[in-house]
Amino acid sequence: MGPCLPSRRGNYAIIYAVTIPIFLGFAALVVDLAYMRVARNQAQDIADAASAAAMYTLRRERSRAAATVVAEQTCALNNVAGAPPRCASMEFGDLDNGSFQASANNQAVRVTTDRMGGNAPGLFFARIWGKDTFEVGASAVASSRPLEVIVVLDITVSWDPVNFTLARNAAIGMLDTLATTASAKDRIGLVVFNGSYGWEYTPMTSLVDTGAISSVRDDWNELKLASMAGDPDDCPWPESCMEHKYRWDSTPNFLDFDNPLGGFYPNMPRNYPNELNTDYVPGMLMASTMFDEGQTNAFRGMVVLTDGEPHRVPPHSRDNRLAAGWVEPWRVAEGPVPHTTADIITDTIALAREMWSEQRVHTWFLSFLTETPGLEAVAQGQGYTEVVDQPGKLTGAFQAIAESLPIIITE
Repeated sequence: MGPCLPSRRGNYAIIYAVTIPIFLGFAALVVDLAYMRVARNQAQDIADAASAAAMYTLRRERSRAAATVVAEQTCALNNVAGAPPRCASMEFGDLDNGSFQASANNQAVRVTTDRMGGNAPGLFFARIWGKDTFEVGASAVASSRPLEVIVVLDITVSWDPVNFTLARNAAIGMLDTLATTASAKDRIGLVVFNGSYGWEYTPMTSLVDTGAISSVRDDWNELKLASMAGDPDDCPWPESCMEHKYRWDSTPNFLDFDNPLGGFYPNMPRNYPNELNTDYVPGMLMASTMFDEGQTNAFRGMVVLTDGEPHRVPPHSRDNRLAAGWVEPWRVAEGPVPHTTADIITDTIALAREMWSEQRVHTWFLSFLTETPGLEAVAQGQGYTEVVDQPGKLTGAFQAIAESLPIIITE
């Protein structure tokens, strides 16, 4: 009969008694900490969503009360650790160099969400240490990003006037869309161009100034093609004026700067001999100047619309204008003269890239009915090149651009 060995069951019981709290402690550390992290992420997501929704509503309705309601609804419709948080606070003001400052302005919204006190989420294994709940909260700031948009519109007489009317109506549609959700710093401008010049037809104008925007809308609604010599009764809009393109020699006052002033469309820039071709560069140069004078922190968008291909710009009547003492009623940028078709394409692409690298200008290039090889490279940033093959599609093309512009930044 062998020796009698001592029982080890008591030793194991002691080991279990000592190690179980350690295992539970690790479980509390792993499970509950992960649960708390998820809850914090949920709170942050809801704060981000609530602040963005509030800022969008503030831009659209310009009402702090409406923005507050939308933020509270966003909080109520989402859960943090299984239950809706509260919108603990709503603050309005400015975001200056990444720092929120409460003020009377409506350029930024800060929303804080939380589950605190009696609404705090419960814990699991940490209860063995006497910790039943944890408090969670998060804040987010959504700010209104200033927009600066310039439409660069071809007014050369190769347009069919009916199609040009559709083009200007599409631009007006974009104006209306942007004005609907504008903030105090959003602005819009219009440049018109031919083969020689780019005119600042509409200086950068605040989109929230309803009186100014109403005036701009009226001006745009009267846009026509570049004017030429002749009596206004000779070319009623929108009947075709193409015959004037070929009548320089038979038109007695084709170089007369005063008879009638501005030609048959006196409220539009004037074309003179050899200025009829299409060059995008002067229009973009004028837009670049306008962006240089704007806000450095704005989202800058340039929408170029042309009815077709570029055409060589020969030496022209610039000297005649100077000799006649002609003073433009609009600020003007002069394009290169002479300028070959190949150079127009090359220089247009180079200028768009320069405006992107130095001014952060996003460029959309819309070509009506005609696709010119190489010009797809004009698009920069979030912009793109699009050939619009039907007049009725112009409104949709402009609307898509307007709706794609970013107006909210969440931090």
